[in-house]
This record gives sequence, structure tokens and C-alpha cells, in this order.
Amino acid sequence: LDLPQVHALNCMKAILAEPKLSEATLKYVSQALSLCLDNFQSTLWSMRNCSIMLFTALQNKLFGKFGKATSARSFFSKYSGIRESLLDQFLKAANSNTSSSVENLFLVLTVISKLKQTPGYDGLDAFVPLIVKCLENEKWKVRELAARALPGIVQDTNEMVNVLLKPICTNPLLSQNRLHGYLYALKEMKAGGATFDSKTCDSVYSLCHTCLRSNPCYSSANEYLNLVRSLGIEDDTTFLDILRCFFVEHYDDETMYGSKQLLLKDVAELLL
Repeated sequence: LDLPQVHALNCMKAILAEPKLSEATLKYVSQALSLCLDNFQSTLWSMRNCSIMLFTALQNKLFGKFGKATSARSFFSKYSGIRESLLDQFLKAANSNTSSSVENLFLVLTVISKLKQTPGYDGLDAFVPLIVKCLENEKWKVRELAARALPGIVQDTNEMVNVLLKPICTNPLLSQNRLHGYLYALKEMKAGGATFDSKTCDSVYSLCHTCLRSNPCYSSANEYLNLVRSLGIEDDTTFLDILRCFFVEHYDDETMYGSKQLLLKDVAELLL
């Protein structure tokens, strides 16, 4: 299929990747990104493929080949219009269930994950509820990307910890997707420097029976175990007793498959 649009996108990619044209092409970055997002939804594979290659060129231009995090304030100031374009596409993709919307979520979350919060800057605040919504997405990789992007863009990490912890303490097994996404995000928040005081750690610990022993999903159970390990409360005697009982109950079960084996391996490592 020989489409002029395909050639146009390929030419744009070559122009944006050219170091000698770096300054001259800065004002076109926002428009190029919008084209990528729009054509990710094309029914033609050739258009989607060119959009991916153009996005790769844009990523290298925006963040360098090593993808270093950059200040959100300076980023949006340097590339005018890109914030509005990202937010508009994010809103559309987050409220849609089509396969193309998932691809757009990947693209937007990839860009946002490269940004870091600037004290006193509220330009990222509108993205936060959308990222929290993505933590409940049915696609595992979307939840993972959202969890990794969240710590860098929230202004008050401790408040966000409470926001995530409250619903899973109230009704943890209401949704396995939500449970997995929120636990993953809490682990990433801890890795990002959020403070978990003794009360918060107690809340996490209180979920032990529900998220581990009573949980029918081994993937979310394993994510709970990862969170406990990151908080350093796995040495509690009572918790270890619960782990021993869990291991004994499930080790002899003949239905061994990937997620269960991974969980039992991690439980065994904590017990040994």
C-alpha cells in the first residue's frame, strides 16, 4: 500500500531525528506528537507503524536516548501546546475501551513517566486522577506503567498513599485489577521516597489475611507480598506464621501454574 501519508510521516521522522535541524523543529514537536496519537488509531497497519517510528524519534528528541527524567515545568514551557495535547488524548483514551485507546494510553503514560514534579507547579495535577483510573485498567502493562508514572507527578506523596490505601482497606477484593494496580502503585510510591508511618504500615499489615490467605488471585497476592517486603515488616513473627500456614496449605496443591509458583517461591525466600 503506497500512501502519501506514510511517506509524509517517514519524512517527518527523518527531519526530527536530524541534529542539524534540532532548534528549527522545536516548534513542531507538539503537532508531531498529536499526529502520532491520532494515527495510532488508524485502521491501516502501515500508518500505525510509521506513527510508532515517529514517536520513537520524538522520544529521543524530547528526553534523549537514555530517557532521563526532566522537570515538568521546563518541559511544558519549552514545548508549548504539548501539555494540552497529551491531556486531551489521555482523557479520550482513559474513557474508551478500544484496542487503539490502549495504545494511546501507552504513549501518553510513557511521556508522563519521564516527567518529574516541580515544587509549586500544578500543571501535572490534571493527569493524576487519570493515572489513578489507569491503575484499575484490565491491561496489566497499563496498570504497571501508571504505577511507575504516579510517584513522579504527585505533589504530596503521603496524601496519595492514603488515597490508594483507603479503598483497598475498605473492600480489597472488590476488583482484582484495582487491588493489583493500587498495591503496585504503593510499592512504587515507597520506592519513590514516600513515607509510610507506623499507622500506615499497620493498615498494610491488617490486609494480610484478605490479600494473601483469602485472595483467589495469586498475582495480586504476590504484589501484596512485594509491598510488605518494601516496607520491611516481613520479619514480624505473626506475619511469618501466616506465611508458613499459607505455604503449607498451597505447596501440596496439584494445580501449579506460573503465578502460583512465583508467589510460593517468594514466600519460601522470606521463610528461609
